[in-house]
Amino acid sequence: MRENYMNEIKLEKLAELAGMHPSYYSQLFKSRMQKNPIEYITHLRMNRAKELLMTSDLRIRDVARQVHRNIVSLSYPYTDHLMTLGITPCAAQIQGHLPHVPKSLTLPFHAYEPWEQGRQAFLDQGVVGNKGVTRIQHPGLSQRPSKSQKSAVTVGLMFLAAIAALLLSMFVAISLGAKGLTLETVWTAIFQYNPALTPHQIIHELRLPRVIAAAVIGAAFAVAGALMQGITRNPLADTGILGINAGATFVVALSFAFWPGLPYGWIMFLSFAGAVLGTLLIFLLGMAAPGGLTSIRLTVAGAVIAAMLSSLSTGVAIYFDLSQDLAFWYAGGFGGIEWRHLKLILPVLLVALVLTMPMARRVSLMSLGEEVAINLGINLRWTRLFALTAVVVLAGVSVSAVGSIGFVGLVIPHISRKLVGVDYRLIIPMSSLLGAVLLVLADLGSRIVNPPQELAVGIMVAFVGVPFFLYLARKERRAL
Repeated sequence: MRENYMNEIKLEKLAELAGMHPSYYSQLFKSRMQKNPIEYITHLRMNRAKELLMTSDLRIRDVARQVHRNIVSLSYPYTDHLMTLGITPCAAQIQGHLPHVPKSLTLPFHAYEPWEQGRQAFLDQGVVGNKGVTRIQHPGLSQRPSKSQKSAVTVGLMFLAAIAALLLSMFVAISLGAKGLTLETVWTAIFQYNPALTPHQIIHELRLPRVIAAAVIGAAFAVAGALMQGITRNPLADTGILGINAGATFVVALSFAFWPGLPYGWIMFLSFAGAVLGTLLIFLLGMAAPGGLTSIRLTVAGAVIAAMLSSLSTGVAIYFDLSQDLAFWYAGGFGGIEWRHLKLILPVLLVALVLTMPMARRVSLMSLGEEVAINLGINLRWTRLFALTAVVVLAGVSVSAVGSIGFVGLVIPHISRKLVGVDYRLIIPMSSLLGAVLLVLADLGSRIVNPPQELAVGIMVAFVGVPFFLYLARKERRAL
């Protein structure tokens, strides 16, 4: 009798934690829970994630204890439930207060330090703030949003503003240049192109391809940087960690030395091959150590290979007197982009950008730590492989087209994280928009600073990227 009574109490507590108000706790729910409690509680958790807690203003550790007492006795993977609630498992807060349960039902705790503030407001649930649990009065009533979580309206406005900024910056970039053109001329050249008119030729053949390329490549660099920061949990990470820039530059230096006068299309192909080569070397070096490839080994191997390839590129440039050509390539620019080049790179980059969205949730979990991701059922090896493949394609194709442009993948993900929160399902699309805006404006600045001469786009981006990098480095140093 006592055992049945205790089971009923457990089911009632689980019902409350699953978002069922006590007045709605019916015999039907009891029967479903008794037949297959784990399946049903999972169903409720997935469909009513924002109504998981009926208790109000409890401290996080008290809620964690309550969840653990009721979940672990059903052999349910409680860590998944805690993270869905936005609660960080912490041995110091919980482990000393557990009821006596069989050893087979006790799952390990993993204590870890948060990577950044706001990490406890996990993904899009928004039920836990920094100081406690958001009050939920009734399943049918609205709840107060967590202070550390962006509301849907705010996020929507951010995306609308980013889209408007991108369209405006592209239109301005097409209008301005060595020869000023009116807005009416730009409009008619885009939508009513007349090849007999010189202004229309300037817009259609020169400015429009490079502006489109700047937008798409800026998005590719930014998304690649966001993925790198997510899977390595390194706020200073960008595509340079994979040796993409260094590998591409090394092969381009060899092509300048041994095959001068190659067509631009061949240089693009060789540059992409060099980017892939640099990445493969880093993978081989990282996997050679016992235990396989980890985030830390990936970072260290990337730094070693990038330094080696950069040194070899410098040696080739000095020996064959290619310093000026290689320096301009390394700084990057859109001056040589034509429609035939866009036909090669646009399909690849657009498909790669779209395919990054299905892996966004897994990258969000990996950004919380490898232990947490494993406990939530994430296959780290395959997730890391898919994400790094996307990074290589995005950054490799971009570098092959316009050269090595730094800081886009470093700066933009941090700005996106400030605007939309820590969920990579929002960070990735926001990074693509902001990265496009940054490179479109950087290309515009490179054309209008000293007309008719052009500055390297990498120099314009560095004016923003270097101060931001120093700020991040100083911030990380204070955190240590």
